[in-house]
This record gives sequence, structure tokens and C-alpha cells, in this order.
Amino acid sequence: MTRPNRYAIRAHQHGRLGGLGMAVHAVPDAFLILHGGVGCKYKSIGDLYAHDRARPSHAIQAYTELTDADLAGGSARRIGPYLRSWHRRKEPAFMAVASVTFPEMTGEDFAAAVREAGRTVPCDTAYLPCPGFDGDLYDGYADLVLEILRRAPFGGTAPDPRRVALAGYLFDRYEPDHAANLAELARLIGTLGLEPGPVLMSGRPYRELLGAAACGTVLALPYLAPRRRELRDLLGARGHEADLPVGAAGTCRWLADLARAAGTEPAVLKRAQAGVRGRTSDALRRLRAASRRLPGKRSAVFAATPLAAGLAAFLDECGLPPLLVGLNDSSLGGKRAFREAYRRTGRTLPAGLRLLEDPPLRGLQAALAAACRGGEIGVLLGSATELRCLSGAGLPAGRTPAAVELGYPSLDYHPRGAAPYLGVSGTLHLCRRILAAAG
Repeated sequence: MTRPNRYAIRAHQHGRLGGLGMAVHAVPDAFLILHGGVGCKYKSIGDLYAHDRARPSHAIQAYTELTDADLAGGSARRIGPYLRSWHRRKEPAFMAVASVTFPEMTGEDFAAAVREAGRTVPCDTAYLPCPGFDGDLYDGYADLVLEILRRAPFGGTAPDPRRVALAGYLFDRYEPDHAANLAELARLIGTLGLEPGPVLMSGRPYRELLGAAACGTVLALPYLAPRRRELRDLLGARGHEADLPVGAAGTCRWLADLARAAGTEPAVLKRAQAGVRGRTSDALRRLRAASRRLPGKRSAVFAATPLAAGLAAFLDECGLPPLLVGLNDSSLGGKRAFREAYRRTGRTLPAGLRLLEDPPLRGLQAALAAACRGGEIGVLLGSATELRCLSGAGLPAGRTPAAVELGYPSLDYHPRGAAPYLGVSGTLHLCRRILAAAG
């Protein structure tokens, strides 16, 4: 029997193509050729264009714009001319060619066509199929990260054991929130006496990303979960995994994972973790005190599974244990991965917690409205999608929680200054944002 929600409009309708578009956008000298129809372009850049005001996402994509006649006569022949033409115009260091569902159904060998066309341009190329029925945004993002890592010369010179590369950072815009996150990650690595290497992705050029091969440790963040097996085969002993460093407990756990991967002395780790607790204790204490004055004593979080787990544990640290959590992906492990990541912070899952996994839009609206009408939700962290659901819920006076826009897409929140949400700096900034929203 077919589940009624299977074909419902999802709250986050971002497919594999959207993730690939985001990943290409995160490499400033990369370019995407979309082998598809006219309408497909909007699926890859619609929200991203409004999400990132610092760098226009449409400037790194072009489209072969197939017609019925192209499909009947063989559309693969269009790839080479478009690849060469756009390379002459943009001179990228890397070009990805993506195909969508309807040309894939013709059975043409697009992989071979891209390999042949790739020999005619002086840059690296890759073919990445993006059928609309297979995968979500994080699948598409992970696909490109893995393609770039495959081109890094891991079999070359001996890596530096002190250098650490990060793989799978979700860089979705060139705004100050990500600049501050990346600076904080580099600082955290330095507290363990290690040297930060390339971050895939981070808004840095393609050739710089290939420098991951010179790093003795490559730490994979959980957004690469869809390609975990291939990543392990590629990286071997230098590859390790870690959750996101969100909140004080999550940051201490992240440092422990990195220290274990890099062979850091226990005393060094202990000092670094003590620094995290010392710098965040006052802010967490102030937020706990403020939370007692809120009408609702619980929280709601909506984000991709790894970020949702970190934010939920952070809110628990702040005295606002989550009551409702929505996971806006279908590829990052779902409820089980959320529970495991939450427990790895050392915290216990709160009683009565309700988890929504890749909910349909109407289901999200109903669950959010019901939780808020009950008066228990004091703070909500979520993207523009959830905040707009909240504004349209018709809640009575006094039942609307303090809302903080965070995640993808953020359509109204565009910080002018440093606005991290990872590590120590991120913990302090999130505390300030919640206090400001709560008034």
C-alpha cells in the first residue's frame, strides 16, 4: 500500500541537482554545465540566489537547453561545444557536467561524451548525473566533494602529520557567517597544536582544495555521510569522521575526535577543552537564566540531521530542551543518526521529544502550529521555510516563540559582521542571537 505522504510536497524540496549547484558555487573557479531543459536551471539556483547576497550563483552555470529534436537526434553531441565555449568565456579550473532525468532516460552514454569533450579543454572535468527521483541536496553536495578528493594526489609526497584538512563543510554562501565559522574551525585546530589545511568546501580555489593530499589527517564532517564508504576507501588511514562542533559540549567532543585522529597528547586536549568551557560558561549561564523567564520552557529545531543534533544539544545546555525537531534531509541518517549524534555530546535525549524526518510541508506546518499553541515552545531555530510556516500559523498572542533564522535557505538573515554558529565563537554568537530574539 502506498504511503499517502510519499508524493506530498516536502518542506525542503531540494534535490541532488540543487546540492551540486551549491557545491559548484562554493568553488569560485569551478563551472557547471547543466545538460537539461530550460526549466531545470531554476531547480539548481532558485533558493541559492536569494540565500547568498555576496556572490551571484547564476554566474557559474550554463545550460545546453535541450529540445525534443535534440533528444530524438542524440543530445550528447551538444556537450562538447558548450564545454569548450564556456571554458573560453570563463576559464575555470574545474568543470562539472550534470544531466537530469529526461535525457538520462534516452540511454545515451553521457559519461563517455564528457570524457571525450574533457580532452578538448585545459581543465579537469567530471560527469555527475542528477536524476530528480534519486537523492537530496546533501547527496549532490557530497558527490562533488568526493570528485575533487579523487583528483587530489594522495599517492604523491608524504603528508605532513601536523596538517588537518576538513572535508564536507557545507559552504552555501560567501557571507560573514561562513567566514567566521571557517576562522573558528582553524582556531580550534590550532588549540591542539595542529595546522589547518584546506577545507572542502570553503569558497577557496580548486587547486588549493587539492592540497588536502598534503595533510596527515583528513577529518570528514557528517554532510559526507552519503559517500562514507567511498571516502574510507579513498582516504585510508588518514581519513577520520567527526560530528559538528556546535555548543560547548559538541565542541569539546569535536576536539576529542580530532585529537584522537591526529594523535594529540591528552594534556593538550585537556587544556583545549578547558578553554572551551571557560569561554562559554558565562554566556550559557546568562541564557539559562533568561530561559526561565520565557513563557515556553522548551525549544524547536529544524535543520539537516547533523546540524539539528548539535543545535538541539546546545539548546539543552541552555536550559531549553528540544520538544520538536525536524530533519530536513533524506540522506544523512535520519532519526537514528540524530539520536546517536545527540548522545555523543554527553547529553540525554529529553522526555517527550518528537522527531520529524523529511516531513511534508503540510505535516511540518501542522506539527509546528500544534507545538506552539500548547505554549511549551519558547525558542525556535530554523530556516526561512520554518519561520514562514510559523508566521502563517495564526498563533494567539503570547504563543509565538522567539525565532532565529539559521540554515539553508536563509532569505531574511544576511549578517553584516561575523556571525558564526560553530565552536566557541558560534556558541557565544548563538546565545546573543537567542537573547536578542527573546527580547
